[in-house]
Amino acid sequence: MLHSKAGKSLNTDGSNILNEAVLQKFTTSIRFKFIIFIILSLLVSGSISGFINALVNRFIHVNQYFGVYISTAINICVITTLVLLITNRLILKPIKDIISVMNKVSDGDLNQAIESQKNDEIGLLGKNFDKTVESIKAVIVTIQSVSHQLKNLANLIGNSIDETSSSSEEISKTIEEIAAGTNNQAQETSKGLKEIYSLAERIDRILLKLKDTIDSTGLMKENNQLGRKSIHTFKESFVKYTDEANSMARNIYTLSDKSRLIEDILNSINNISNQTNLLALNAAIEAASAGEAGKGFGVVAQEIKKLAEESAESANDIHSIINEIKEIIELTSIKTKENTTLLTDSMVTLEDTEEVFNSLDECIISVADDVNQLSSDLHNINDIKQSVVNSITNISTVSQQSALATEQISASSQEQSAAMEEVNSSTQKLNDLTQELQRTIDAFNI
Repeated sequence: MLHSKAGKSLNTDGSNILNEAVLQKFTTSIRFKFIIFIILSLLVSGSISGFINALVNRFIHVNQYFGVYISTAINICVITTLVLLITNRLILKPIKDIISVMNKVSDGDLNQAIESQKNDEIGLLGKNFDKTVESIKAVIVTIQSVSHQLKNLANLIGNSIDETSSSSEEISKTIEEIAAGTNNQAQETSKGLKEIYSLAERIDRILLKLKDTIDSTGLMKENNQLGRKSIHTFKESFVKYTDEANSMARNIYTLSDKSRLIEDILNSINNISNQTNLLALNAAIEAASAGEAGKGFGVVAQEIKKLAEESAESANDIHSIINEIKEIIELTSIKTKENTTLLTDSMVTLEDTEEVFNSLDECIISVADDVNQLSSDLHNINDIKQSVVNSITNISTVSQQSALATEQISASSQEQSAAMEEVNSSTQKLNDLTQELQRTIDAFNI
């Protein structure tokens, strides 16, 4: 219920506001004012006509019908005069003012304004005319600004075209130089491509040699390992032989000692033989002294002497043999010492040889690693070489395309120079039009 009442109240207020606006617009219009002035004229014209008729009747005697005609004519004149006055006041004078302002505006004086304070049709016409003049004034100001900008732009374009023309000539020369350089680059690229192919063949040959080197290195490594095994086996045998030689030297030293003991024993035997020989000689002398009774004892003494002599001879023979054995032992001992020294030196040499084989094995491993690394690097170089070949081929293609594009650019540069001349001519025309537009704008007083 409250909502319906509020809605009705809003509708009523809206209708009242609309009616007030329509009424205000109507009351401020010339139509309303003209109607009011007509009504007032009719009201006033009766009094004026009565006053004029009274004056006429007072000074001029006319009949009744003629008086009616005169009264009507006077009424018409009065009404017409009032209508003309009202029309002049409400319509003609404001229109003349507007026409006067329009004439000044048409002569270029845009500082003129009607500045009407009325709200009727003519007042609205004046206000709208003022707005139109302001809009035209703003447009002309904008055109003037644009004209200045166009003039400056035309000058800038002219200067830029001059600079561009000069630059175009330099660019054309540069393009010709670039074209020559591009052709030379294409030739050098082709030459470089041939050298790359030659390098590729050399790399392939080096790779084959490296493969043989790798195989040889592997075989060398195997042989070196066999040599190390042989050195190790020989070293073990040499150690055994050295031990046996040392044992033989010790035995020789022992035999030498035994020989000296035998020599001492032989010396004792010689001494005993000499003493026995002396005893036998004494016994023989005693037996001879005894006569017949000492014959048997003499024979025994003779046999003992003979045995002592034989023992001495045997001892001498043994001594000679012992001396020979001693000489042999001494020679053998010297040779054994020399052999021991030689074996020691040979053992050192053998150990040095083993070290050499070990170092050689390490060197072979290092060489094998280096060769494998070199082979890997060469394979990488070969791959890079292929990439370089592809790149140089692409560069050669691009160089040829660049040469062709450079020729096209040179032709385009010539066309651009011709176009620049046309643009320069058009810019000059634009400058002339801008000056003419500025002269037209200068005719307006803003």
